[in-house]
Amino acid sequence: MTDDPQTPGDVLTLVMYGTWTPQQAEEWAQSRRLPPFAEVPDPAKFDPLQELYCTLSMALIWVASRDINNVREAWSEWWEVHKGWRENHPQGWTLGPLKRPTDHTTFERFPLDPRSACKQLWAAHITGKIVSTGINDETRIRRVIRQEEWCDLKSCDGYPPEVVYLYDDLCSNEWGRGFRRVLVSVDELVRAFPADEIVEGRDLQSVLREALADSPNLTFAEAFRIVRARGLKDKRDKIRDTVKYLGGIRKSGRRKAPS
Repeated sequence: MTDDPQTPGDVLTLVMYGTWTPQQAEEWAQSRRLPPFAEVPDPAKFDPLQELYCTLSMALIWVASRDINNVREAWSEWWEVHKGWRENHPQGWTLGPLKRPTDHTTFERFPLDPRSACKQLWAAHITGKIVSTGINDETRIRRVIRQEEWCDLKSCDGYPPEVVYLYDDLCSNEWGRGFRRVLVSVDELVRAFPADEIVEGRDLQSVLREALADSPNLTFAEAFRIVRARGLKDKRDKIRDTVKYLGGIRKSGRRKAPS
């Protein structure tokens, strides 16, 4: 290996001004057997289910997926210990903590759709299985959200439906007031929604959207078999209409020969 007058600090400067790309910087470090600039922490050291509380979005993701890895991806502490490349404007990159991705399409493959996840989590609060707290919009003080209050609360900014996995606030249906920075008891959450429980209640649209993503030329006959295999009882006409609505256009059966 030849002597290299450049230091890691020099390389970071080159990347910051756009002279080098992050890939070139990582290749430079690798060729000199140095640690990578970008670092991903050990997930085994970040178990959100060992915390006292989790956010509302983390709780909803747990209800919908029962996957600790999905919950961790919504945990701000997990992202704060990442060291990654962040693009500057108009050019260059800097190295620092990362923020949680906001692409809601990653939630579409959860076993439970977001509306069902909300209904189940809300029901657990209304029946007293889970007690959560939030900062009240009127008093600006954190307090327990009472069971009856959950009847009139909804997730803020919940459109499209998957966006509920990105926000931790609650709004009132009528007055627009609610609670901010909601915290949910992890112990009560896991007791109400055990990890080994089969997640049921997936809606027709979620099942067919996933099927079409795997097979864009899905036929109506194939869609019907998939829906029944998932335990859904929707009628044939509804399945056909849903496939069309989601962009499925190829019908089963032979195609006519061109005239």
